[in-house]
Amino acid sequence: MDNSATIPGHKFFVDDATGTRPAVYVAFLDVADDDTHEVNGFCSPVTRDELDRLDARERNYRRVEIGARLAAPPGRTWAYLGSEAGRARMRQGRKTARLVVARPYLSAVEDAFARLGGRELERFKASSDPPPGPVLELQRVDVPR
Repeated sequence: MDNSATIPGHKFFVDDATGTRPAVYVAFLDVADDDTHEVNGFCSPVTRDELDRLDARERNYRRVEIGARLAAPPGRTWAYLGSEAGRARMRQGRKTARLVVARPYLSAVEDAFARLGGRELERFKASSDPPPGPVLELQRVDVPR
């Protein structure tokens, strides 16, 4: 996401130490559309209203039906893949050397995989690319609608 943009109902990030809003692009997880690899995670049933809220929250992603790719789909199954616009912002951040990752976000993702138990955190790390830019102490600021 372009951290310089203020979008009602969305968010931006400030530097934890200075309280300033850096002119960076903040990267989040994305799933590669690649039939030769697996995605580790879990399926969670949702209601239509919950799915609508997920679609609104995941505004930098596109929802893709993946049930046909699963050995035993639990029903209609989707994954969220980065939108072309979101991926273009990531490319711009890389091109301008302003692509970063927020440490609290990365920590929350790793904590979620650790809570899945077993070796899920290790599997996540082994199946994921390293952060695409510096990991910074950034705090999320929600923008009201």
